[in-house]
Amino acid sequence: MLGAEPGTHNTLAQVLKGAVASSISLGLIFGSVLAEAVPVESGPESFDVRVLAPIRSVDSHDRALYTYELVVTNFSTGSLTVTSLVIADPQTGQIVANYAAAELSQRFTRVGDSHANSAEPELTPGRSAIIYVELEVPKTAPINSLRQTFTYGNAGSVRALTLPVVAVSKQSPAVLAPPMKAGRWVAVHAPDWERGHRRAIYALAGVARIPGRYAIDFLGVDHEGHTTKGMQDRAADAVGYDEPVFAGGDGTVAAVRNDVSESVLIHDNGRHPLADAAGNYVCLKLGDGVFVFYEHLRPASSHLHVGQRIHVGEVIGRVGFSGDSTGPHLHMHVADGPDPLSSNGLPFVLSHYVELGRYDKIDDLGTKPWSLWPRPRSILREWPYYDVVIHF
Repeated sequence: MLGAEPGTHNTLAQVLKGAVASSISLGLIFGSVLAEAVPVESGPESFDVRVLAPIRSVDSHDRALYTYELVVTNFSTGSLTVTSLVIADPQTGQIVANYAAAELSQRFTRVGDSHANSAEPELTPGRSAIIYVELEVPKTAPINSLRQTFTYGNAGSVRALTLPVVAVSKQSPAVLAPPMKAGRWVAVHAPDWERGHRRAIYALAGVARIPGRYAIDFLGVDHEGHTTKGMQDRAADAVGYDEPVFAGGDGTVAAVRNDVSESVLIHDNGRHPLADAAGNYVCLKLGDGVFVFYEHLRPASSHLHVGQRIHVGEVIGRVGFSGDSTGPHLHMHVADGPDPLSSNGLPFVLSHYVELGRYDKIDDLGTKPWSLWPRPRSILREWPYYDVVIHF
């Protein structure tokens, strides 16, 4: 579940009472959780919890989305198992999300594990985990801050830990013009893919970051949902290959790479060194702390140089197949620095596009048409939602 059901007004205390009632027993309570029922007591050491990056919001699919990560470290001397994470709006008391059981496990990944955990979200002493959070609320009811409460098990008891209220950044997302000017494109991304942009964390220069927190892969399709107009395995036959890519705003070229080769056949494209994973790319600095990346461009398709002034709508390269890619597409994301890996991903919106429908099962991409909306939707200043099909 990404958020509370519409009309849900359960308070944090009510939710936690339910969670505790189904557990073995209630031990010590930390912070102010259930203070009206149980006195606040100090207790043993437990978790250190940090927000990986400032919490930001972006409009998408007529909703306000909040995407962030919690880094949880067990500083106690015994194993601790997280049993729930309840997120509330402290101003209204309304529950925004209540993650438990399978939903919690799916969002819980121990640092250093090569894949998401399907087992209990347990941390042995000294271990850390990332909990990935995506919240959706009505655009008409934005959230200014969040209160987060864990329940966790330890030695046969259940305890609760409430974190200090954390503010949501008021910084507005960057507004970008569409990267292409024609055709149908699938905005391929999803927050729960084990190896997707959302869960790719790079610890470089002493800081862990998620460059692609809001990244989107734009993959071309025809009106029947085909991704190729010829040989399925030939990169140059992919729908959208070699289409011009346009600058999303006025700015300067912060970085450019143009010399990464690409395979003629898609199946021949192996893994690349980390420095070559983005393939050929252009990074534009649009303003103070706002950099937009266009990656996997066709070799020798960009003629820009660092420091060059660029205006919105100028051609900056062409859709290609360079770097780590499973097929020709344009990777696009916004970050707070000019390096494709050592920068934190920031939200962005596209100034305008038309939404045609959505792939309910992304595995159908290339073999079946998408689910059509009853009528096309003209969108202004939104971040394309997961796996929607859009027309620029």
